[in-house]
Amino acid sequence: MKSLSFSIILLLLLLNSFLAIRVRVRNNEAKNLKYEVYNLNEKIVQLDIFNYLLLDGITKNLEYNFVKLDKNLELQNKGDSLLLSELNIIRPKLVLRYSELNCNVCVDSQFETLNRVTKQIGEENILIFGSYSKLDDLNRFKRINNIHLEIYNLKNIGLSIDDENIPYYFVLDSSLVVKDLFIPKDEYPDLTKSFFELISKKYFLIK
Repeated sequence: MKSLSFSIILLLLLLNSFLAIRVRVRNNEAKNLKYEVYNLNEKIVQLDIFNYLLLDGITKNLEYNFVKLDKNLELQNKGDSLLLSELNIIRPKLVLRYSELNCNVCVDSQFETLNRVTKQIGEENILIFGSYSKLDDLNRFKRINNIHLEIYNLKNIGLSIDDENIPYYFVLDSSLVVKDLFIPKDEYPDLTKSFFELISKKYFLIK
């Protein structure tokens, strides 16, 4: 009788242990599932943001593409003034447009990007139009950041996108018509990489 009772107790203990293990496994599975659902939701949110930015970029591209810049826009460079038409643009140029009012990190990031793609695009094919209230501030920015690319001070380019206070790129040729306008987003570097690959093949004959 004692042997039977002991066997029953042992069996109950084993069953209890088995159930405890099963509960622990189920809890872990539930936690893992919850974590996967959380990650999936995060990816969905990121995808929504990406799609919004992509759509916004396409909208901006359609809005400003084929807008012709005024040939009499006044540029400043090293204390001298000249008109946009006097740059004598013949071949397509990649233009970076930014302002001293843009966030410093955003501007610095684009100059780092330009440093990486200068060899790919060709320094002679890059124009930078900054917007500074004082030319001395532009020269100080170049000196502090050790920038060797030419920067022209252009206070008003005639595009309302300047009001959004963000750096952007476009391509400009002899027609002075804006083409392939692009707004870079630091959180999506792949978009910027794709942009440079596209314009390199399209305008600068880089394979």
